[in-house]
Amino acid sequence: MSKTRLIISEDTREIRSISAEIEEIIIPDGVTSIGDCAFIDYTSLTSITIPNSVTSIGYYAFEGCSSLKSMAVGNGVISIGSYAFYKCSSLESITLSNSITRIGCCAFAECTSLTSITIPNSVISIGYRAFCDCSSLKAIYIDKEKDSLDLSNVYIPNTVTVYWRGEF
Repeated sequence: MSKTRLIISEDTREIRSISAEIEEIIIPDGVTSIGDCAFIDYTSLTSITIPNSVTSIGYYAFEGCSSLKSMAVGNGVISIGSYAFYKCSSLESITLSNSITRIGCCAFAECTSLTSITIPNSVISIGYRAFCDCSSLKAIYIDKEKDSLDLSNVYIPNTVTVYWRGEF
Protein backbone atom coordinates (compact mmCIF):
# COMPACT_ATOMS: atom_id res chain seq x y z
CA MET A 1 0.00 0.00 0.00
CA SER A 2 1.46 3.38 -0.93
CA LYS A 3 1.70 6.17 1.60
CA THR A 4 0.12 9.56 1.15
CA ARG A 5 3.04 11.91 1.39
CA LEU A 6 3.31 15.65 1.86
CA ILE A 7 6.49 17.39 0.82
CA ILE A 8 6.65 21.03 1.88
CA SER A 9 8.14 23.55 -0.56
CA GLU A 10 11.61 24.88 0.18
CA ASP A 11 10.20 28.43 -0.03
CA THR A 12 7.96 27.83 3.00
CA ARG A 13 9.02 29.51 6.27
CA GLU A 14 6.13 28.63 8.59
CA ILE A 15 3.66 25.79 8.43
CA ARG A 16 0.17 26.66 9.60
CA SER A 17 -2.58 24.17 8.85
CA ILE A 18 -3.05 21.80 5.97
CA SER A 19 -6.11 19.62 5.66
CA ALA A 20 -5.52 16.10 4.37
CA GLU A 21 -5.16 12.43 5.29
CA ILE A 22 -1.37 12.36 5.23
CA GLU A 23 0.81 9.50 6.45
CA GLU A 24 4.27 11.01 6.02
CA ILE A 25 5.48 14.60 6.10
CA ILE A 26 8.88 15.78 4.95
CA ILE A 27 9.65 19.36 5.90
CA PRO A 28 12.57 20.88 3.99
CA ASP A 29 15.46 22.72 5.55
CA GLY A 30 14.58 26.42 5.60
CA VAL A 31 11.21 26.12 7.35
CA THR A 32 11.64 27.91 10.69
CA SER A 33 8.47 27.10 12.62
CA ILE A 34 5.60 24.68 12.80
CA GLY A 35 2.63 26.86 13.69
CA ASP A 36 -0.14 26.34 16.22
CA CYS A 37 -2.52 23.51 15.24
CA ALA A 38 -0.55 22.86 12.01
CA PHE A 39 -1.19 19.11 11.94
CA ILE A 40 -3.97 18.78 14.51
CA ASP A 41 -5.91 15.49 14.25
CA TYR A 42 -3.88 14.03 11.38
CA THR A 43 -4.92 10.57 12.49
CA SER A 44 -3.12 8.84 9.57
CA LEU A 45 0.24 10.54 10.17
CA THR A 46 2.87 7.93 11.08
CA SER A 47 6.11 9.73 10.29
CA ILE A 48 7.48 13.26 10.20
CA THR A 49 10.94 14.65 9.61
CA ILE A 50 11.67 18.00 11.27
CA PRO A 51 14.84 19.64 9.91
CA ASN A 52 17.41 21.61 11.88
CA SER A 53 16.08 24.93 10.54
CA VAL A 54 12.85 24.64 12.59
CA THR A 55 13.20 26.58 15.85
CA SER A 56 9.72 26.21 17.33
CA ILE A 57 6.86 23.75 17.42
CA GLY A 58 3.60 25.59 18.15
CA TYR A 59 0.75 24.92 20.51
CA TYR A 60 -1.32 21.83 19.58
CA ALA A 61 0.91 21.35 16.49
CA PHE A 62 0.48 17.56 16.43
CA GLU A 63 -2.46 17.12 18.80
CA GLY A 64 -4.47 13.99 18.09
CA CYS A 65 -1.99 12.49 15.60
CA SER A 66 -2.94 9.11 16.97
CA SER A 67 -0.89 7.05 14.48
CA LEU A 68 2.39 8.94 14.98
CA LYS A 69 4.82 6.37 16.43
CA SER A 70 8.16 8.14 16.64
CA MET A 71 9.93 11.27 15.54
CA ALA A 72 13.19 13.10 15.87
CA VAL A 73 13.12 16.79 16.63
CA GLY A 74 15.74 18.75 14.65
CA ASN A 75 18.73 20.35 16.32
CA GLY A 76 17.36 23.87 15.81
CA VAL A 77 14.19 23.45 17.89
CA ILE A 78 14.38 25.50 21.09
CA SER A 79 10.71 25.47 22.09
CA ILE A 80 7.96 22.85 22.14
CA GLY A 81 4.59 24.53 22.66
CA SER A 82 1.89 23.55 25.10
CA TYR A 83 -0.12 20.50 24.02
CA ALA A 84 2.21 20.07 21.00
CA PHE A 85 1.95 16.24 21.09
CA TYR A 86 -1.21 15.96 23.18
CA LYS A 87 -3.10 12.71 22.56
CA CYS A 88 -0.47 11.24 20.23
CA SER A 89 -1.48 7.88 21.63
CA SER A 90 0.84 5.76 19.44
CA LEU A 91 3.95 7.84 20.13
CA GLU A 92 6.45 5.37 21.58
CA SER A 93 9.61 7.42 21.37
CA ILE A 94 10.75 10.91 20.64
CA THR A 95 14.28 12.19 20.32
CA LEU A 96 14.73 15.69 21.69
CA SER A 97 17.68 17.75 20.50
CA ASN A 98 20.23 19.42 22.74
CA SER A 99 18.98 22.85 21.69
CA ILE A 100 15.54 22.62 23.34
CA THR A 101 15.15 25.00 26.29
CA ARG A 102 11.39 24.92 26.89
CA ILE A 103 8.77 22.16 26.94
CA GLY A 104 5.26 23.57 27.29
CA CYS A 105 2.51 22.42 29.63
CA CYS A 106 0.82 19.16 28.63
CA ALA A 107 3.25 18.89 25.70
CA PHE A 108 3.18 15.08 25.86
CA ALA A 109 -0.03 14.59 27.86
CA GLU A 110 -2.00 11.45 27.00
CA CYS A 111 0.83 9.96 24.92
CA THR A 112 -0.27 6.58 26.25
CA SER A 113 2.37 4.53 24.39
CA LEU A 114 5.36 6.65 25.45
CA THR A 115 7.56 4.49 27.72
CA SER A 116 10.49 6.83 28.39
CA ILE A 117 11.85 10.22 27.45
CA THR A 118 15.27 11.83 27.77
CA ILE A 119 15.33 15.51 28.65
CA PRO A 120 18.51 17.14 27.29
CA ASN A 121 20.82 19.34 29.36
CA SER A 122 19.65 22.45 27.49
CA VAL A 123 16.10 22.34 28.96
CA ILE A 124 15.49 25.05 31.56
CA SER A 125 11.69 24.82 31.80
CA ILE A 126 9.13 22.01 31.71
CA GLY A 127 5.48 23.02 31.83
CA TYR A 128 2.87 21.79 34.25
CA ARG A 129 1.51 18.31 33.47
CA ALA A 130 3.88 17.87 30.52
CA PHE A 131 3.64 14.08 30.92
CA CYS A 132 0.14 13.82 32.39
CA ASP A 133 -1.78 10.59 31.67
CA CYS A 134 1.14 8.92 29.88
CA SER A 135 0.03 5.54 31.20
CA SER A 136 3.00 3.57 29.76
CA LEU A 137 5.66 6.07 30.89
CA LYS A 138 8.10 4.37 33.26
CA ALA A 139 11.21 6.59 33.16
CA ILE A 140 12.26 10.18 32.58
CA TYR A 141 15.98 10.62 32.02
CA ILE A 142 17.25 14.14 32.73
CA ASP A 143 20.72 14.96 31.43
CA LYS A 144 21.40 17.48 34.20
CA GLU A 145 22.84 17.37 37.70
CA LYS A 146 20.33 16.20 40.30
CA ASP A 147 17.78 18.88 41.19
CA SER A 148 19.25 21.42 38.75
CA LEU A 149 15.90 21.54 36.93
CA ASP A 150 12.85 22.64 38.92
CA LEU A 151 10.24 19.88 38.69
CA SER A 152 8.02 21.20 41.48
CA ASN A 153 5.28 22.25 39.03
CA VAL A 154 5.58 19.15 36.83
CA TYR A 155 3.14 16.38 37.70
CA ILE A 156 5.02 13.08 37.58
CA PRO A 157 3.05 9.97 38.58
CA ASN A 158 4.44 7.70 41.31
CA THR A 159 4.86 4.94 38.71
CA VAL A 160 7.50 7.00 36.85
CA THR A 161 11.15 7.01 37.94
CA VAL A 162 13.18 10.16 37.32
CA TYR A 163 16.87 9.56 36.62
CA TRP A 164 19.36 12.42 36.76
CA ARG A 165 22.76 12.59 35.03
CA GLY A 166 25.04 9.95 36.51
CA GLU A 167 22.11 7.68 37.39
CA PHE A 168 21.65 6.25 33.89
